[in-house]
Amino acid sequence: MTMRHFAPFALSLGVVAACPAPGDRAATGDCPAGETCSPLTPRGLSFQGLRFGDVLFDSGLHTTAVGSHQPIDVHYGQAGASLSHPYTPVTDDDAFVATASGPIVELAASDTATGMLRIVDVDGLLMDRIAIRAAAPAWFEMRAVGEQVEPGRAIALAPGRSHRLVVAELAADGTRLADADLRMTVTGATATVGSWDSVELAVAESASVALDVEAGGGLIDRIAIETRATADGLALQAHDPLAIGATTVVCATALAQDRQVLGLAWTWTGSTGVEVTPGAGLFVNCAIVTPRQASFQIAASVPGATATFSLAVGTARTKPAATPASDEGDRAQLVAW
Repeated sequence: MTMRHFAPFALSLGVVAACPAPGDRAATGDCPAGETCSPLTPRGLSFQGLRFGDVLFDSGLHTTAVGSHQPIDVHYGQAGASLSHPYTPVTDDDAFVATASGPIVELAASDTATGMLRIVDVDGLLMDRIAIRAAAPAWFEMRAVGEQVEPGRAIALAPGRSHRLVVAELAADGTRLADADLRMTVTGATATVGSWDSVELAVAESASVALDVEAGGGLIDRIAIETRATADGLALQAHDPLAIGATTVVCATALAQDRQVLGLAWTWTGSTGVEVTPGAGLFVNCAIVTPRQASFQIAASVPGATATFSLAVGTARTKPAATPASDEGDRAQLVAW
């Protein structure tokens, strides 16, 4: 089945941001230098583009994928009512095309570029403006709603339950892209709609699932997904430095033949000298850790595997550098559009 969807869905371990991105005028309260501003929007405007399905309360304006477009909802002030005055969207780079549909600006990008989106009234006066960017998609990564996925690792799903998966479309520098023309086709599982970048899968025992993904700009990939009812090991994921009395989110990966298994039941415990709160409900493979002494241990368990991790205050585990050389896809190529 092929899906194209635009409704937002957000729930996962992500940066919390509650408001649309303010334009230059809304951010400062002043008319930008060199502009003549409209009296219709004394507090400026704010802009809400596509939201990423695995980021909690995601908001603002993300980079548009080359060869695609994203709808941008324009509001008065900072997160006020939707824009209702007549207006015209104007861009300063030919790589962008902006068209108005009520309070929604459809921003399309034909090439890599940075520029400015200006919203002007019927007299050509600036209502507000905001910086925009477009970048070409380079590769896809799988993310999940409810678990923290280790970047670049192939995944497996626990059978007998539904899984909400998200496709992250990334530029060569690791920038995540908004792509309203993203297409996903699922074989081997029952698939239902999530949002423009997500899909919910119900998988059976021993199913072999394939997720075919195509970006608006032509990047394609086939992501193979297997089923695993148990794990054969656990590995600690990257985390921020630990400090006595400070809370840090620590996550682990359930592994089965080097695939990250999603959908397993997790338990977390800690030794003396640390408070451990499981992340059940939002990110089950993570725990909120609060050290009370310089060194301590935390233990995690899933069906088939248990591990104890020795941690120390002041230490961190570094994330690997972003790279398109992922083992997730069988094929990924940029084709002309």
